Amino acid sequence: MMNKTMILVAVSLASVAAAAGLMSQVRVASAAVVPVSAPAVVQIEPVAEAPPMSRRERMVRIVAEQAAITAEATARAALARKAAERDTASR
Repeated sequence: MMNKTMILVAVSLASVAAAAGLMSQVRVASAAVVPVSAPAVVQIEPVAEAPPMSRRERMVRIVAEQAAITAEATARAALARKAAERDTASR
C-alpha cells in the first residue's frame, strides 16, 4: 500500500509542477501574410515577450519542481527497496 501511495504522490506533484511550468510560459505569436497577388512574402510580427515572472511565481515553480524531484526519488527508492525485499524473500 505504501508503494502505491508514494507513486501517487510523485505523479501528483509532477503534474502540479508541469502545470505551474506551463502557466508561467505563456507566449503569443502571430504572423501576417501578404495577399496572394503580391509576391510570396511572409511578414512575421515580433513575438511579444512574456511579462517578467514575479519572485513569488519563481519560488512556487522552484518548490514544485523540487517536490516533484524528491517525490520521484522517494518512489524509486521505495520500489528498489521492495524489489530487494522480494529478491531476499525468494531465496
